[in-house]
Amino acid sequence: MNPTLVARLVPKKDITNVLLLHTLFGVTLYIYSRPHLKAITTGKRAAYSLLGGALFSMGSVLLWAIVRSGIPKANCVATAAGLASGAVILKLGHDYLEDCDKAASNKN
Repeated sequence: MNPTLVARLVPKKDITNVLLLHTLFGVTLYIYSRPHLKAITTGKRAAYSLLGGALFSMGSVLLWAIVRSGIPKANCVATAAGLASGAVILKLGHDYLEDCDKAASNKN
């Protein structure tokens, strides 16, 4: 939402792709470790986790691009919108996975 902020924090090089890859990796591992996937074969579990991590990460980037085009060009507004929407996305994603874990444990 505010690329100039990243450039100010790390002025020597563009680290946005590195941050995106780390997010993808972290979310994938987080999904992989969820209890509702424990009974699934390792290959399917890895594939589901990678898909979930990619959809979460790239979906967030797409959402931020759309939001960025519709808000005022002020960096403080963009930063606030990015942080707020990021918090909402994380909370909803976490709650969704918690509900999946609960539903899976109730079936057993």
